[in-house]
Amino acid sequence: MPVIETTGARFSIQMVSAVSAKGSFQFMTFEGRMNGERFIEFLKRLIYKQSKPIYLILDEHPFHKSKKVTNFVEPTKGKLRRFIFPPYSPHLNPDEWVCNW
Repeated sequence: MPVIETTGARFSIQMVSAVSAKGSFQFMTFEGRMNGERFIEFLKRLIYKQSKPIYLILDEHPFHKSKKVTNFVEPTKGKLRRFIFPPYSPHLNPDEWVCNW
């Protein structure tokens, strides 16, 4: 049987995603930790070429409510609207099941 050599080094990749009410799925992968800047990058990708408002249903993670994200969302004048779930309610969020294998 052939031997597969590896370095033994671990790596990871992160993902942020959104699922629409009609079932379309958008995601972004990245290395490192999620933060407000990365979330804003994802939001920019979500609103790109969108003519209708986007309703974001989010959990209470601190970067979802951060000042940076708020300062990005407010000037969109309703193009992005945030709705925050109550504390620990993954059963209400269908996006929680995307990578929950």
